[in-house]
Amino acid sequence: MKTIKLFTALLACVASMAFISCNSFDDEANQITPAQVEAAFQQIKGDYAGVLIYLNPNAATAADQNDSINVNWQINTDSTLVIKNFPSTPVSLYINDTDMAKAIAAEPTQELKAYYGFYNVTNIGFLINPLGATYNVTYGGATHKVQVLFYTNNQYSFGLYEPTKKLMQLQLFAAGIYVDGQLNQGLLTKAVPMVFSGTKN
Repeated sequence: MKTIKLFTALLACVASMAFISCNSFDDEANQITPAQVEAAFQQIKGDYAGVLIYLNPNAATAADQNDSINVNWQINTDSTLVIKNFPSTPVSLYINDTDMAKAIAAEPTQELKAYYGFYNVTNIGFLINPLGATYNVTYGGATHKVQVLFYTNNQYSFGLYEPTKKLMQLQLFAAGIYVDGQLNQGLLTKAVPMVFSGTKN
């Protein structure tokens, strides 16, 4: 269990690094060559082990709000990454339908696939477009298909890699929920920030 200050600092640090890196995003991204993409990919490819850090709004005190779950992810191509054991807990805590929240929280981890694209190959940075997490859950006397969607094509959904430490940090925001194919904008109390921090095996 970490302190809320650590989460806030990490989120701010990652976001500020992304802002600095993305400041000239359009110019740099348009100038990246296939050879540079391949070189950057060769640096980041591999298996990662780390933690997903999130805020628990139901914690007894503010000092206990920060929580973490062990996660692993994998980068095997120059366009996709896969979080191997994405947990349902961080999102379920922000669902304001109690029965749905309990049903989602009880779901096992799943693979979360995302597309990514480099915007900087000097200080390696990339934007992330998660495909979303899908749960078939029963609550309220019926079975429903619940899809959790994330911000995509957005400067706040990104990854950074530090080669000297083999350290990768990812930031994702769960942004909305579809139920049986229909967007329900009121189900999430807020966009849910999640920070992943891990090292390459």
